[in-house]
Amino acid sequence: MSFADSSMNSNSVYLTRENVNIIVGALSSGAKKVETTVDCNLTKTKLELLPDEVILGGRSFNFAELRELSHKLTGIIKVEEGNIRRLEFFAGKYYKLRPTRFAPTVEIDGISMHRTQDIDPWEDSRMKTAQVVKKGGIALDTCGGLGYTAIWAVRLGAKEVISVEKDENIRKLRKDNPHSRAFFCAEIQAVEGDIYRLISGFQNEIFDCVIHDPPRFSLAGELYGREFYEQLARILKPGGGMFHYTGNPYSKGRGRNFIQGITARLTEAGFLVKPCPQALGLTAVKR
Repeated sequence: MSFADSSMNSNSVYLTRENVNIIVGALSSGAKKVETTVDCNLTKTKLELLPDEVILGGRSFNFAELRELSHKLTGIIKVEEGNIRRLEFFAGKYYKLRPTRFAPTVEIDGISMHRTQDIDPWEDSRMKTAQVVKKGGIALDTCGGLGYTAIWAVRLGAKEVISVEKDENIRKLRKDNPHSRAFFCAEIQAVEGDIYRLISGFQNEIFDCVIHDPPRFSLAGELYGREFYEQLARILKPGGGMFHYTGNPYSKGRGRNFIQGITARLTEAGFLVKPCPQALGLTAVKR
């Protein structure tokens, strides 16, 4: 974590219950400065405090406002040029960027799209990506989400990443998420659309690896089917690897049959499959 010294009067800031509580505590004690994060744990900043207020993102917040926020805030508020915007909205489903101990996750109707128990979404994405990414290779990120997987693929040496995301609401939150900033780089090509439909347009044996982190089976069963796995095998180079996130189906009563079904279909599609319990998934190598 790096450190900056700034009053943050004009830059955008991100407020969560955690950093608001820190500011409230400092104001209560009569402190003139306080050190906290205002970009969801990417950096720490020293904020200058007035007797009963602080300037954040070009807007003055008094003690009473902050104390109320500290009780009610469960998500993330972005403050920029004096304007306040909650990073959550309803669009058929309720989408919410929710803070964790490091990088935010996305919740859809209250269901987190990342592992958050005993692990942070950022580290979770690193573990998945590290199973298969090759230095100098081309990677496919089938369900890009906030972009963490694609960012890690580049950091781990991929020269190019094709990252596909179907949901425009996830893409909207990705633009607002501080931890997604590195996604918008020359090495990552963001593709809007449904990977199930788009994959037939990819060339044969073009990718060195695939990170496949699909939604739950009940939401996107087609992304767990043999037909789709055959397409993944087609676009992978011989010896190319795939990480397939499965989650922990044992906790939901599916267990062995669910994993065995995925393994069987991958095998039929031309993969050698091994369990990867540390990342809650499977690794598969094209034969």
